[in-house]
Amino acid sequence: MADDDEKVTMCCTASNCPKEIQVTWIVVEGNGEKVKVTNQQTQTNGERGQLLTRDYTVKTDQSETDRLYNAITSLTFTPIVSKDRNTKVTCRFQSAIPRLSAPMKFSLDNSGDVVCSVALEKFYPKDMQIKWSCGVGNYQELNNVKTFINSSEDTFICGSECQVPSHLFQDPGFRVRVMWTHMSLDQPDSWEVSAKDLPWRPVMGDIIVPSLVHGTEARMQCEIRGYFLKNLEVRWLRREAEKPELYELSSSDKYKIPILEMTQEPDKTYTCTASLIVSVSAITEQRAEFICQVTHPSLETPLEKRTGELTVKGKPVVRKILQNGKNIVLEIDSFSTQDIKVTWGKADKQSGPYTRIEEKSIQNNQTRSNDGSFSLTNTLVTAGTFVIMKLTDKYFKVTIEHGALKTPEEIVFFHSKVDAVIYLDYRWIRRPGRCDIPGTPKCQKVLFITEFTKSAA
Repeated sequence: MADDDEKVTMCCTASNCPKEIQVTWIVVEGNGEKVKVTNQQTQTNGERGQLLTRDYTVKTDQSETDRLYNAITSLTFTPIVSKDRNTKVTCRFQSAIPRLSAPMKFSLDNSGDVVCSVALEKFYPKDMQIKWSCGVGNYQELNNVKTFINSSEDTFICGSECQVPSHLFQDPGFRVRVMWTHMSLDQPDSWEVSAKDLPWRPVMGDIIVPSLVHGTEARMQCEIRGYFLKNLEVRWLRREAEKPELYELSSSDKYKIPILEMTQEPDKTYTCTASLIVSVSAITEQRAEFICQVTHPSLETPLEKRTGELTVKGKPVVRKILQNGKNIVLEIDSFSTQDIKVTWGKADKQSGPYTRIEEKSIQNNQTRSNDGSFSLTNTLVTAGTFVIMKLTDKYFKVTIEHGALKTPEEIVFFHSKVDAVIYLDYRWIRRPGRCDIPGTPKCQKVLFITEFTKSAA
């Protein structure tokens, strides 16, 4: 510590600062009293002059090189032993030009309009002018503006907000601009935003794909939520199996695209469900892929979700069971994949047990139809060494297994020597009727094989 009446000078430097510098010296005297000494002048490339606060003198020089600022500052005072013992001295450099503390923020008011707000900080002196405007090319000043300025240590902060009708954002060229003017700036600074800066962007869920069964309709759905501005557009596209090209779909006999119905949530955002109804065919949908694509003013590029390659199932349908000489012929069609298995069994009574008939007595002929589905003609050969047809009545059971069936389907039928009639005692019913032939089991629904029926049902 210097003696009384002997001046003390303390120096501090700052280099390569991006903006002009505000210098503040802070002296905490021994008795706890705090003194701030600030150089408030703004000239550069020369001596900033002197500022005297009590018995403290600040001298600051600033220079600019390659658009970077350098500063050297000094604090001179005459210490007093009784007053300045344990005194603490701090030198603080600050860039006092206003800057945004964060990007522009957005909220929705009760009427659904967009409220835009900005915050500027660390500027000095206090005087600040903020203007809001909007438009498409030609900007018009907005009047519904609120602005406040508060102090923060040695600088100031400013908040400002304006209310913008939401429908204006539907134009892709629409912009909102905030401009601020301050004596530390050579010219006004500004910030612009458009609909693409709004935070309420669409969020897509995965496409829900039901089980695709050949010959039926399937409804694919994709939920879209969390967006604001109702002008959301949805396109459905299709990619054929093993091909890269995408084709846009439109409503037709093959595809139906229901109109979007939007629901506004309590937070003012919207939710909708995009749907595509497909008439499923194994030849067109097997391994194909569907894409739901969304465009919205808030998006730079469209969003999309994909189904991935599809698998079409076709449940086997029994079209005919008939006796051809000593053979029994079963015709099945409309199944989509070739993994079908047919087994036969026979028994003396309906409750069984059924003895499995060897595969050497069964013939299969599988073909593919024009619609992409498969058909199977399954023949149970009874001639030769393995004789099924006897003078006594006989029960037969055929079991059908396929990937589209949750459980195997079983068909139990009865062969009668009386009339050579085969009828079904299961769900594979083609025509309702009553069985009036003596000696046959009672049933409510009977399929009469017309080739062998003598009496009408």
